[in-house]
Amino acid sequence: MSSWQFAQPPTTCFTVSRLTNTVFKIVEDDMYRELPFIYVKVYPHSILILDTGCGGAARDPTVHLKSLRQFIETWPIIDNAGKPINERGRKPYVVVQSHLHYDHICAMEQFTGSTIVASSYSKLFVTSDLATHSLCRSLGIRTPNYQITKWAGDCDFLTHNNFDLKIQVLHTPGHTPDSLALWDEEENMLYVGDTLYEWAPTIFPNEGDIVDWLGSMDKLYAFVKEKTTFLIQEQSSNTEVYINCGHVTSYGPALEILGQMNEFTLAILRGSVPIMGESIKRGERNVVYGRQGTDRFVVLCPERLILEARDKLEIVV
Repeated sequence: MSSWQFAQPPTTCFTVSRLTNTVFKIVEDDMYRELPFIYVKVYPHSILILDTGCGGAARDPTVHLKSLRQFIETWPIIDNAGKPINERGRKPYVVVQSHLHYDHICAMEQFTGSTIVASSYSKLFVTSDLATHSLCRSLGIRTPNYQITKWAGDCDFLTHNNFDLKIQVLHTPGHTPDSLALWDEEENMLYVGDTLYEWAPTIFPNEGDIVDWLGSMDKLYAFVKEKTTFLIQEQSSNTEVYINCGHVTSYGPALEILGQMNEFTLAILRGSVPIMGESIKRGERNVVYGRQGTDRFVVLCPERLILEARDKLEIVV
């Protein structure tokens, strides 16, 4: 199984759990305290990965294994019959980036030669200044060097070697222009990246757009509602659609989480939620709505984005 030769058992910055028969969730314990979620879906002849994390920038620099790809190909998983997810790298990869922030793309280089997928909604945002848009420049870290090999259109279905992966791409600009979601029709699961999550601040960078985000949230809510209605009509044994986020939230009730987060953000725009904190980030005043650590939903964003959204939506506070 493993070729490690250590006096003590090897250690790693990754932990893994099985969400379904075909899907694993990997969490990276990184030095930036992002703790990104990396999702791996196993097919008979291929492996789909959503996001690649921080590139092995481990919080504990003494751990033995810091490579995501090596972890996937060599680390024995208890609830996978003691075998690695993709033993010896036998299956080829399709790697999707939910968006281009550093904590989602910094291990992309490990998958050179694989199919790498990104949203076609704003190609220029991805290709024009990756160092800035990925936040690598502001953190003073090296920007990964990799090439997008497939620009996915809205509602496209992903295939690999003429095999239908039964994964649909949805453009969801707002957190960033290139944000996307994935719909897994086999598992009734929606993957949304950093568009939202619970129990930690949903963060908008300088390049975010709250009006675009609200449009994407409406789109996702309607999409999930339609899928839920279909499952009920088909008398499926499980009519719940689950949401998997880029941090904190996984396998949650999608319709409930999307609806409540949308209402919380609209309440912010209406002036019903007070500012609970502020800071300067990347040269802009950022504000916090909600109480971190106690509230289910919290928003952290440049104040400018709130003011722009109120202006566009003609909301007077």
